[in-house]
Amino acid sequence: MAISDTTDNALSSGGTDVLSFLSVFATVLVIFKFALTYRQNRKLPPGPWGFPLLGHLPLLGKDPLSKFDTYRKKYGDIYRIRFGKWPTVIINGKAAIKKALYHRGDAFNDRPEFESVRLVSDMKGLSFSHFDSRYVLHRKIGASVLKLFTGLGNDAIQDIIVREVDILIDDFLSHKGQAFDPNDFTYLAMGSIIYQVVYGKGKNVREDQDYLLFIQSTETFKDFVKAGNPFDVMPWMRYILPKKYNAFVNLIETTRAVEANKIEDVMGTFDEKDIRHATDALIAATKQYSEEEKARVNLTDEQIVKTIGDFLGAGFDTTATALKWAFLFLANNPNVQEKVQKEIDDIIGYNRRPTMNDRSKLCYTEAMIIETLRMGCIAPLALPHGTCEDTELLGYEIPQNTVVFFNIFSSNYDEELWRNPYEFRPERYLNKDGMLDREKTENVLTFGIGRRRCVGEQLARMELFLCLCIVLQRCYIRKPEGEEYNLQGDVTLTYAPKPFKIQVVSRDS
Repeated sequence: MAISDTTDNALSSGGTDVLSFLSVFATVLVIFKFALTYRQNRKLPPGPWGFPLLGHLPLLGKDPLSKFDTYRKKYGDIYRIRFGKWPTVIINGKAAIKKALYHRGDAFNDRPEFESVRLVSDMKGLSFSHFDSRYVLHRKIGASVLKLFTGLGNDAIQDIIVREVDILIDDFLSHKGQAFDPNDFTYLAMGSIIYQVVYGKGKNVREDQDYLLFIQSTETFKDFVKAGNPFDVMPWMRYILPKKYNAFVNLIETTRAVEANKIEDVMGTFDEKDIRHATDALIAATKQYSEEEKARVNLTDEQIVKTIGDFLGAGFDTTATALKWAFLFLANNPNVQEKVQKEIDDIIGYNRRPTMNDRSKLCYTEAMIIETLRMGCIAPLALPHGTCEDTELLGYEIPQNTVVFFNIFSSNYDEELWRNPYEFRPERYLNKDGMLDREKTENVLTFGIGRRRCVGEQLARMELFLCLCIVLQRCYIRKPEGEEYNLQGDVTLTYAPKPFKIQVVSRDS
């Protein structure tokens, strides 16, 4: 009797387990079918299959731009991939990019909460904050800072640039015509310019330990925050690679402490009648808005102060990278260099310094800079965007909280926009009268478009114009004999040229 009862109980228990399993299995099937139907009905953008957990990151390799071009040819101007846990959409071509940023309101203007962004700014800086009324006021303050300090009546920045370019030329000429890599010299010069713009002029800035820390940290920063870095795609990687993760955390904490100390020093000597640098200008711009206005959108002084970090980061690496591309293209295209130098000689001569007042007259020189920004596409995927609401583009639905990369590189090299896009040809921006064709120059999207357009664009263009005019007024940039240039760049946070060498000789010799 006991054995029979035990057997019956076992059978009963087993039956219950089977029924439970079938019930769960059926529920999973229903949910899966519902999700599949829902997904099909939503008409999401097409895209390739990726790996579990990792998504498409392993498929991109070392040349993600080429892979994106392959996907574009197969799936069109908009397609869907996944970076780890992040559903991601890539938008290609000027027409699609413009439609997203100009004709869909602010739907594409958010920022994703990547781990790197959280560490760098906690979503509180100007560059990486969410898009809302707080950001709108913050951007107004940030834009007014640069307008206040880079206005036509203020020669402070021009003085800084001229002094640093003189040092850069001396560094170049110290090689006495021998081949060298301009990378380190260019980074030191551009870093020194933006550092002094933010914190004030200093004759011995290169001996400032805080400045050296700023330069030293740049490569670490670029490597950590580049698109598709493992800590953004798979946040749990911090437990697998703790040394790299903790090194970045320590770097951020150190730079924050340096920034805080410098801003405290500035606050103690601030005089609204004497704007010495961008930090002064930031304080002055902030005072233009009442505490009530800032509180209404929850904009705090801590968030405003983080704008300084935005200026330092955005104003340094991108401009240095663009300048390196310019040196590479000029050495590789001596006919273009000769035309630029003839224009400078004819309009400015050799005995006076170029100024921003010359810019409107140096059309070919300006066209050369624009062509550099097109081919040396310094921010090929811009900063990552995100959708702050469900939206639609080109007939496809894009859900809220989707990561969006705008493939600026695809627009800058689009054969429908540019004839022979891999040819360095400044003439493409000039009309028959030799003047700049503004419609064509607007096709270069290197600084972005819309309400997230680079707030430091004016300063970057100013640096590039003055640096290149002064260098080419005084020097020839040549390609060493036997040197083979690889014009395909490396993608990190920026799109930078591979290591290369040039020869620089004085035009006096």
